[in-house]
Amino acid sequence: MARKVNWPSSVPAQITGLSDRVRSTTAQSDPQAGVLSITAGRIEPISVLDANSTLAASYLDMPQSVVAFADALGTAFSSNSAATAVTFLARLQAATKRVSQRMARIGPLYQINVRWFSDSIAMSIRFDKTSNLVGLLEDLAYVQAEYALEGIFLRGAVTTGPHHHSEYIDYGPALTEAVNLEHHRAGDTTRIMLSPTLQESLSLFGAARLPIVEDLVDQVYFLDFIRSLDPLAGPILRRRIEASYREAEASSERTLRKLSWLASYYNWRMRPRKLLRCGLDYGFSFRLTGDSR
Repeated sequence: MARKVNWPSSVPAQITGLSDRVRSTTAQSDPQAGVLSITAGRIEPISVLDANSTLAASYLDMPQSVVAFADALGTAFSSNSAATAVTFLARLQAATKRVSQRMARIGPLYQINVRWFSDSIAMSIRFDKTSNLVGLLEDLAYVQAEYALEGIFLRGAVTTGPHHHSEYIDYGPALTEAVNLEHHRAGDTTRIMLSPTLQESLSLFGAARLPIVEDLVDQVYFLDFIRSLDPLAGPILRRRIEASYREAEASSERTLRKLSWLASYYNWRMRPRKLLRCGLDYGFSFRLTGDSR
C-alpha cells in the first residue's frame, strides 16, 4: 500500500506546495511502474517509491540558494574556428583555476558551484539562516572579476530561491528566474543584475556593506565586480576591454554597446588618470547603493 510522504517542516513551501491546477487533479498510476499518485494535493509514492527513495530525497535536496546565471560576451566570435576556440578555452580554464583555488581557501561552508556550458555559466551557493548574504554576493563578484581579467565579460542575473546542484544537474526556480532576467532585463550591458525581489530586500543596507552598484539609467542593482579586483589588476582589465572592443568593431554593434557600458562602469569605478576612450565611454551614470546623491 502506498505510504504518504511526511515532509519535514524545514522543506520550503515552494517545494512542497502544489499549484491550484495540480491540487484539483486526481491522477492514478500503474503500481508496477513505481511512480507517483497525486490525489487531492497529496504526493504519494506507489510501490517501490517510499519516503527513503531517491526521488523523495531529491525533493529535500533543493535548498535555499543564491543563484546566478550569465552569458559570456563574444563567445560566438571565439567559436568561429578551432584556433580561436582553443584560445578561449585556455582563458576559461585559467580563470576557473583561480576561482577553484579561492574556494579551496574559503572552505566547504561557502563553496560556489560553477558550471560552464557553451557560452553560459551557472553559479550557486547554499544560503541558509547562518549565511552572510553580503559575503556570498562578494564571492560571486569575485568570480565575475576573475573571468573579466581573462577578457570573458558576463551579463546575467542573480536570484535567491530553491535550487538543486549535483554532479550532472543544476535545476530549480531560482535558476529559471535568473535565466529569464538575463534574457529580458539585463539589457546591453556586461552586468550581473539583482532580481527585483533581491534588490528590494537589500535596499535598506548601507553602501559600505554591499558589493552592489546602482545603474541610474534603469535603477537596477548589479554586482560591483571591479571592487573585487586587486588595484594592480586595473590596467589588465583595461587592456582586455580595449582588445575586446577592437575585435567587435568589425562584427557586432550590439557587442560594442555592451562594451561601451562596461567602459563607463570602469571609468566610474577606477577613476583612471587617462579615461577609457576610443568611442567607448558613453557616459552612463552609476552610484553606490544607499548613496542619495
